[in-house]
Amino acid sequence: MGRPENGRVMEAYHLVPAPDAARCLVCGLDREHGYNVRFRVDGDTVVGAWTATAALEGWGGLVHGSAFAALHDDAAHWAMNVLVGQIGVTTRMDVRFQRPIRIGDRVTATGRVASVDARRGAFATEIRHADGAVASTAVTEYMFVEDPALLARLLGRPVSPMAVELLAAPPEKRREMILERSRRITAAGRA
Repeated sequence: MGRPENGRVMEAYHLVPAPDAARCLVCGLDREHGYNVRFRVDGDTVVGAWTATAALEGWGGLVHGSAFAALHDDAAHWAMNVLVGQIGVTTRMDVRFQRPIRIGDRVTATGRVASVDARRGAFATEIRHADGAVASTAVTEYMFVEDPALLARLLGRPVSPMAVELLAAPPEKRREMILERSRRITAAGRA
């Protein structure tokens, strides 16, 4: 376990994307102009902080709505991966905007499980300003993918050996594999 943050104890390591997602716009380690969000596990949620950059300006110093959606999608993705042990693709997202994010604002995104069945999951996310005010909320739905061939068709390219190994494992083992890899990479100072 890690350091206390907002009265809770967070894991001391960052969640690290698989090689197939190394260039993820939000959490990718190999994305020079990405968000560079490092999510962590905090009990039954995932949490990541982000400072809004001018590259995502929409109008008049405000962050574009699509930037909110990308942050929600990634928080939901990590909740799916590490809280449920599933891999999947986004099928639906319902975002509710409540307060703008201005360039330079520091916000926190959280994700948690809303509902899960054998083939699909819904994940509730929110983005909050540093003062605690809610900027937006979302529910993102995913279809779980268990077959590497299906994932390759969806991606339009072969999947990495790591993805094949993850998909072959049952969800609880998959979850532990993702967490262990994240611990190892963070400890080595590469995250």
